[in-house]
Amino acid sequence: MALSISKFVNLKGDLFATAASFGAQAVIKLGSSLILTRILRPEAYGIITILMSVTFVIELIGDINVTLFIIRDKNSEEPRYLNTAWTLQLARAVLNSVVLLFCAPLIAKYVYHAPSLTNPLRFISIWYVVAGLASMSFPIAIRRKRSRIIVYSELAATFLSSSFAVIYCYYSRDYWGLIYAIVLQRALLTVMTHLYYPELRPKLQLDWSASREILGFTKFTMPSSLITLALSQFDKIALLRLFDLNFLGIYGLAGNIAGPIESLISNISQMVLYPRCAHDFRTDPDTYWIKYYMDNIKVFFSILVMPAAIGGGARLLIAVLYDPRYALAGPILQAFMLRAMFLR
Repeated sequence: MALSISKFVNLKGDLFATAASFGAQAVIKLGSSLILTRILRPEAYGIITILMSVTFVIELIGDINVTLFIIRDKNSEEPRYLNTAWTLQLARAVLNSVVLLFCAPLIAKYVYHAPSLTNPLRFISIWYVVAGLASMSFPIAIRRKRSRIIVYSELAATFLSSSFAVIYCYYSRDYWGLIYAIVLQRALLTVMTHLYYPELRPKLQLDWSASREILGFTKFTMPSSLITLALSQFDKIALLRLFDLNFLGIYGLAGNIAGPIESLISNISQMVLYPRCAHDFRTDPDTYWIKYYMDNIKVFFSILVMPAAIGGGARLLIAVLYDPRYALAGPILQAFMLRAMFLR
């Protein structure tokens, strides 16, 4: 039986690891949401949706995407490149954190008309620095086609942070447990990045020639980041103007259910498709585009099947699993799954 399965699925491959890990994460997040939606009001999810939207916007506006450079460039494993990439990443993280820390009152008052969001926004600004301290081991793992290191680390961090959120919110009955869990998950991942490839552990260094190459690569990544920003956040901006926190919380719940599916598709693209394409480009620039389409048919199929299945049963899923207060999440989840099918 195992032999017949191995003919169709590479149990040791990055594609299987990515799919299996994100499937497990989806189960963990679904289980935690089933508990938390019975503890917290929909408005709590609305607040979390706002916080994640703000952090995502600031992250993408200043995105220099050193990960893609390290995966693609032939010289990126040299210490001067890795150290410079890490230094630039940390500097950008500190800048993002400072911007959000000082702009939090203005964002809360003038953008969302909710001054009570000031403290949550200020606290979540820590996320940037915590993420910026992560080593370059995850991009190196993707480059070396060992993405399973990343997805299994993310699975462990998701389990621990979700467990923390459930326990904290059970006793506190407020949304702060969700905020703490977001920062905790990122902190766990940052610690894990320093456990792999210790010989490549970064240090502060700014090599000017390496900096020019890394920042020069942003002319390719920045347009993509801005397009992603526009496509992924315009709906939340519109909803914040049209609806209250209760509806935004229902919308956020649907987004949380769809999140693992969309993350799976994005991670398959980044951790499986992109490294393959980058390797083929480095070895044979003339035919890499043909190999991209011919060698990844199974991957493309896997990307389409899951959102189609979840979208088809979205209304039933919400009706069976969640409190009637969240019934509107069903058609919203269907729309998310339709979007997911067009991500890659």
